[in-house]
Amino acid sequence: MSLEVTTQRRESVTTARIEHTSATQGGNAMFTTIKNLLRDESGVTAIEYGLIAALVAVAAVGAMETLGTGISDIFGTVESNLSTGSSSGG
Repeated sequence: MSLEVTTQRRESVTTARIEHTSATQGGNAMFTTIKNLLRDESGVTAIEYGLIAALVAVAAVGAMETLGTGISDIFGTVESNLSTGSSSGG
């Protein structure tokens, strides 16, 4: 009976050591991964390009708004001149 108990204790101690080792290595792996992510700067370049694209888009919208108003005024003038010319000329 003593031999059985000793064997069971050894197995449980071995299992506990394996679980502890796995948990410790998993924790180190997670820490290493987080550390590597913090050091990685490849995403910074993508963010910079995204910000530049957003700035270009805002500038384009502003330019098109101004240009659109000017073109609308021009077409309004052309329309009124055509309607005035066709009613007085005909």
